[in-house]
Amino acid sequence: MMCQLQYVDEMGEKNTWLNNKLQYLIRKFRWYKRRISQSLHRVENISNISQLNQVEIQPGDIVRVRSRAEIKLTLNRFRKTRGCTFQLGMYEHCGKEYKVLKRVDNFFDEAKQKMCKCNGIFLLEGACCTGATAYLAPCDRNCFFFWQSSWLEKV
Repeated sequence: MMCQLQYVDEMGEKNTWLNNKLQYLIRKFRWYKRRISQSLHRVENISNISQLNQVEIQPGDIVRVRSRAEIKLTLNRFRKTRGCTFQLGMYEHCGKEYKVLKRVDNFFDEAKQKMCKCNGIFLLEGACCTGATAYLAPCDRNCFFFWQSSWLEKV
């Protein structure tokens, strides 16, 4: 995944008719691909996902990020829990305590170019991406990681 900041100057440009049509077809293709993938690949550890977090987490609470082993129980083979990906840079935060900064209910997905709703996602103070695990080159954006509630335990 590339950093979006290098394309800021292009944000004001109007798309051509062909570009709009291609983007529409790509979004439609991804939607169908996701639907087919979801029907073929069910999460094996669905009972583990729902059982791990029984206490409601609120902004301002102190939470501990679960251990690697506990988190791996909740992940499917695509490293996802309820659609939220556990990224490689998040492993360095396992076992540490953080203050909950905010609950995320909606976010703008830059890849899909649309607003998305989510449930049980939190931002933690100080638990940010360092950019070291970026795909093509180091990234300086310092983005917050999205933390699924089943990966956290209230202290």
